[in-house]
Amino acid sequence: MRLLAWPVFDALDATTKRKLKGYCVGTPEGLLAPADLNYISVAWQMNHSCQPNVGFNAAEDFVAMRAIQRGEELCWDYAFGESNPKFRMRCRCGAAGCRGVVTGRDWQMLVNDPDKAKYFSAELRRHIAAVLPAPSFENPLSLIATTSDPSST
Repeated sequence: MRLLAWPVFDALDATTKRKLKGYCVGTPEGLLAPADLNYISVAWQMNHSCQPNVGFNAAEDFVAMRAIQRGEELCWDYAFGESNPKFRMRCRCGAAGCRGVVTGRDWQMLVNDPDKAKYFSAELRRHIAAVLPAPSFENPLSLIATTSDPSST
């Protein structure tokens, strides 16, 4: 992944902008985009859920957060990676406790929930470490998921 800074993004054509905004995770500095848009991550094809069943491990692979039933759609919470303060999307996940709107600030609601924060992407963990003062941040992110076995988390 590479950071596509907002000024560079602003100079792109409308079609490319739409594709990038639809699939790339944003940060305050720009979008995280693959070097070659012909090769995209499986994350680009996965839907959001406010009650996700997968999250990230330290290697940026998806891991199960709980037992997943055969045929159940794999979904992740976009708050596990999105930190662009301008990002806003209506949520249609239908999960119990659905937030209704997904924003680039939703991680702030989840950061002190170790059951969720341990599944944050590495990029989001770096962002959090840079923006939250160390004394007030008890580092639930040190509990990074390292397995796909939900019973071991």
